[in-house]
Amino acid sequence: MKIRSTMMLVMAGLLASCTNSAQPFAIQEFFPLGAGCGLPTSADSFVSGGVLDVAAGAPQFFVGVRVIFFGGSTGTGAPPLALKTGEVLETGNRNRPLITQQVITYRLSKRIGGTPKPFILNRNFPFNDKGEIIGPLQLISADFGNQLFDGLTASSNFEDFVDVQCDVEFKGEYSATRTPFSTGVLTFPIRVFRSAPTACPAGQQFRRFVTSIDPMDPNAPVDPCVYVGQANGVVTTPAPPSSCCVTGSTGC
Repeated sequence: MKIRSTMMLVMAGLLASCTNSAQPFAIQEFFPLGAGCGLPTSADSFVSGGVLDVAAGAPQFFVGVRVIFFGGSTGTGAPPLALKTGEVLETGNRNRPLITQQVITYRLSKRIGGTPKPFILNRNFPFNDKGEIIGPLQLISADFGNQLFDGLTASSNFEDFVDVQCDVEFKGEYSATRTPFSTGVLTFPIRVFRSAPTACPAGQQFRRFVTSIDPMDPNAPVDPCVYVGQANGVVTTPAPPSSCCVTGSTGC
């Protein structure tokens, strides 16, 4: 199956990934999220790419991300720390580094409609006392998700697909001096296709997120960080969506 050739693309994507060594900040890794957007209990958990079936509509892809500060602790109990860049992190949170923006740009293996716009969100995330920011990350913007759904032909043999390189970068500034910094870019590759599941009855649509209990219950709680067509890793093909729910109902 062609989709399994994603391994080669993932390795190429990882080799092409980079961080900005001139800055004391970097994206260290992406990792799979647990149930309910939970963070992994193992520090060794990571994911290098994924597969996405957009058939359920409004596709999304979630991973965890760890951003690190090479300067070490930013806690208030530490003495001021001078960096090679000339910045000084003082005690009392007077000049702490903050992530203020995420920027995700897309590189596609083939043209799908127009050039996708960068996915830019403003943030306000301080680093913890260990010099880290850890949390969930949504890689696919709403506009780009719709573009993928509309641009791919529904097929049961995955012949029509596109390989997407998601180039992720975080930008920030120091809280007192407003001096900007960047993590540099780390790339997450996703192979995207559109399966051809049996349509839902009239007035219903495919459930877009997995349920935490009975998948046939239209009011079952859903996991907000697991889109039904998402598969972490590079050899697992997600099953086509099969659970329908009443349009407009809880989690639908």
